[in-house]
Amino acid sequence: MVKGKQAIQSLWTEASKGLQIAIKVTDVRSLGPNAAREQGYATIKTRGDNPQEMLGKYVVIWEKVDGKWKVDSDIWNMNSRPETMKTAAGSGDIYWSVTFSIPQGKMDNFKQVVARLVDETKKEPGTLEYEYTANNEQNTVDIIERYQDSNAVVQHVTQTFAKFAKEFLENAQVGRFVVYDAPNDEVKKVLKDFNPVYFSAFDGFTR
Repeated sequence: MVKGKQAIQSLWTEASKGLQIAIKVTDVRSLGPNAAREQGYATIKTRGDNPQEMLGKYVVIWEKVDGKWKVDSDIWNMNSRPETMKTAAGSGDIYWSVTFSIPQGKMDNFKQVVARLVDETKKEPGTLEYEYTANNEQNTVDIIERYQDSNAVVQHVTQTFAKFAKEFLENAQVGRFVVYDAPNDEVKKVLKDFNPVYFSAFDGFTR
């Protein structure tokens, strides 16, 4: 284990040699007057004659200490299917980010429901990304979901999620639900009870 500012800095300086790293921040949310959560995607490219590209995602918790913002926690992992990690613009993928509030004493039950739901979702070929993250207080959960098209969304919501919906919603309260790209009317119909808002890309690019 590496400890200390200088040792950590040296580790990452050495590890980043020969790499091109680009960060795409997708969301920053206040967790109170002295804390914030940042999440997004990272693209890592190797240099040389045969460059390789890896894509992943990260969550950082920032804490304000003596008037300065410092990293409290940094969680990241590489995507096992990098070819699917594209922005919605032009890809045809449908994806969303949804925040749930977890009532006091419900997190353990919620995690048990989620574990079974994730196992079932893994069987869906059209589900490209399905990830749950929680804050340090264990009372707020963000879910990032990505599907290859509208049909895959409908299949997940009406067949897989439907089997767990009652237990899921007994332990979680939906907050902000943002859907990206252009799902069809059938998707909007199956999601309407969650009161989502729909965003469409109008500019930008993905390398």
